[in-house]
Amino acid sequence: MEAHNTRNTYSKTHEILVGLFVFSLLLSCITSFIAICSPDWAKSVLGEVKAGVYINANYEMYIYGLWQYCSIPVNSGRICRTYIYIIYDNWIQYCQFCSILAILLNISAFLYWFWNKANSRIQFSVKYLAYTSVIMGLNAFISLTIIIVYAFRYKQSLINSAMESNNLSFKIMSNLTWAFGLYSIGTIFSIIGTLSSALNYFVTKKLINSN
Repeated sequence: MEAHNTRNTYSKTHEILVGLFVFSLLLSCITSFIAICSPDWAKSVLGEVKAGVYINANYEMYIYGLWQYCSIPVNSGRICRTYIYIIYDNWIQYCQFCSILAILLNISAFLYWFWNKANSRIQFSVKYLAYTSVIMGLNAFISLTIIIVYAFRYKQSLINSAMESNNLSFKIMSNLTWAFGLYSIGTIFSIIGTLSSALNYFVTKKLINSN
């Protein structure tokens, strides 16, 4: 009786963790894809400084993404260009490459899960759980490095631009925007998916041994 209850507990835990993994994986894919395609990762506004006070007047605004940047001149529409039109550092290329790699890892994890489910092996496939834990772990790590590199290097590039400018009557105000936040949320879901898959690996092994 006790062994039966133990198996039921492991089985229910396994099902919950599978559901959590799939839920996290799908949300990670969706949020990350939307964020990567968006040009609104960060923005900067050039404003005038009078008596040490920043005045957010009608000056040109710049919006940055992973693939392009957009300028919004005064009383005009958005003008967008890819980064090939300007000189940019390797950190942009790094974020671009890693974002594609992270998406491919997400898709690979989902396709592998779907393949195992179609072959009715997901419930007791320890090897599957080990592989998906590694795939999602790599995805979470790569996504996390993108967040850190983009946030740090974007701020640093604006600081360098401000230091190189001799016009002390103007100041650059900048902040990270919604797409950066959305990608961060996708990374959190990747971490949750990794942890749920890794935990499910041990739960499934115990479930197999209890039979």
